[in-house]
Amino acid sequence: MLEARDFKLFTDHKPSTHTFKQHIDKFSPQQAKQLDFISQFTINICYFAGNERFELLSRIASIEMPKPINYDEITKSQESNLELQNLISNPQVLQLKKTVMSNSDIPLFCDLSTGIALPYIPREYHWWIFSKLLNISHPGIPLLQN
Repeated sequence: MLEARDFKLFTDHKPSTHTFKQHIDKFSPQQAKQLDFISQFTINICYFAGNERFELLSRIASIEMPKPINYDEITKSQESNLELQNLISNPQVLQLKKTVMSNSDIPLFCDLSTGIALPYIPREYHWWIFSKLLNISHPGIPLLQN
């Protein structure tokens, strides 16, 4: 989830912000191994005065992951969608073909004109899909919504 992303690591432990500026000989072998692992992701550690938001984030059970997208429902909706049928019968801009997505075994009509399979989402699912994608970055922890 964090690989290949630029991010800051916030901590309420001020000495931790200077760990990557010190010589490796000052640490025990276990600490050096842990710092090496952390440095594979980031060395950008910022101090933030003690706050209960950090305590909340350390409780992994309190973070809710969004429910997966129901491809069966979208496929059924695609089959009866008049707008999609019109787009398929007049292939001027979009190249719509049934394609199996990487995280599903159910074929969906996707636009392949850009070289990337972009699924056609019927209008009644627009807000539902948008809210699913939005909830990935906003897991719904009430304390973080302040």
